[in-house]
Amino acid sequence: MPTPSFTQYLNESLNESLSDYLSAIKKHDWYYMMSDDDRVYRQAQTEISKIKQLYAELPEKNKTEAFRAFNAMKKENFPNANDLDQKKFDGYHG
Repeated sequence: MPTPSFTQYLNESLNESLSDYLSAIKKHDWYYMMSDDDRVYRQAQTEISKIKQLYAELPEKNKTEAFRAFNAMKKENFPNANDLDQKKFDGYHG
C-alpha cells in the first residue's frame, strides 16, 4: 500500500475535523434548556464548549460548510428561528 502524500493526509485531516464538528452538532441535545435537571444543562454547556472548540480549529475553507450545516440543524429543530449571521458565528451562536 503506497504511503499517502502530504496533501492527501492534509485533506483527510481537514475532512475529519469537519466530520467531527458535524457529528457533534448532530448529537447535541437541542432541547436541553427545557429540562428541569441541572445535570442536563451542565452537560449541554460542556457540549457547546466542545462544539465551539471544534469550529475554531476548522480551517477557514471548511467554516462556511460548518456554518451552513449548523444553521440547517438549528432550523430543523427550531423552524421559526432566525438565520444566523456568519460573520458573528462562533460555532454555536451567531
